[in-house]
Amino acid sequence: MQSLQSITSKKAAAYLQALKPVNQSQLRWNTDGILHNMWFHNESLTVQLPGLYFVYCHLHFHVTTCNEKPLHQKLELFVNNISMKHTTRNLCDPRNPTENVYQDLFQVLLVELEADDQIVVKIHPFEHLDVALSAKNNVLGAFKYTGEKWGVPLPSSN
Repeated sequence: MQSLQSITSKKAAAYLQALKPVNQSQLRWNTDGILHNMWFHNESLTVQLPGLYFVYCHLHFHVTTCNEKPLHQKLELFVNNISMKHTTRNLCDPRNPTENVYQDLFQVLLVELEADDQIVVKIHPFEHLDVALSAKNNVLGAFKYTGEKWGVPLPSSN
């Protein structure tokens, strides 16, 4: 029979909120969130325990004025400097110029990770991240699946 300590030591989770940007040009995270068997350094979330992880990122964007050209926003998840998933959304429709456009992007990744693997989130362009109304809603999280082995191969990330 496993002890409670050995069971809980196999768990890993992270939940971080984006920092309000101050003269910065990249996404930064508040490390006061949840970090259990994971650590955060140099804008990378680092895995300490190997296993199957569910990684997610939810970001909110605000454009004060949409003019007559499209504005594409990209959210990308990297593992060990390799792009694993990305999504792009057109925040502004050139056929319908408007003001105060609010949009969000959500990305998830189910991936087998090893100890010391690093997870990074990048957005481009950076300047539209909404930190005024949605600061605490801009999050990066990950947790390790600790249940039974399914014996099902994971789909290729290609």
